[in-house]
Amino acid sequence: MPRRSRRAPSCTPISRCTSSPGRVRPTTQAAVGAGTVEAVGLLHPELVVLGCNGFDPSGFTTPDPDEAAVKSAMARCAARRVVLADSSKAGTRHLVTFATTAGIDALVTDDGLPAELAAELEEAGIEVLTA
Repeated sequence: MPRRSRRAPSCTPISRCTSSPGRVRPTTQAAVGAGTVEAVGLLHPELVVLGCNGFDPSGFTTPDPDEAAVKSAMARCAARRVVLADSSKAGTRHLVTFATTAGIDALVTDDGLPAELAAELEEAGIEVLTA
């Protein structure tokens, strides 16, 4: 009689993938649209980590209004909001602000961030972390 193979417990999937409503932007693969914003608004995450295209002492920006709407919704509903952005994005501003400095708790960046900008962000209450 042939032996049946059994999947080892370590091979069992332990996570699941959930998709947001809306459309996916081909450029960034981000889910966007009114349905996505509405769905995100129902969540209560402990932590949200966001990327940006630019930041300065007034806030964090992106060129796409639909992505900005989703990022704003995510920032509003999270207990802790972190932006991950390399220093090449410092001092640049794009079309839409998705969060002011008051709406972000921490910035994770590289060691190329100008000291003056780091000081301004810290003065605004943002923890600046170098990775």
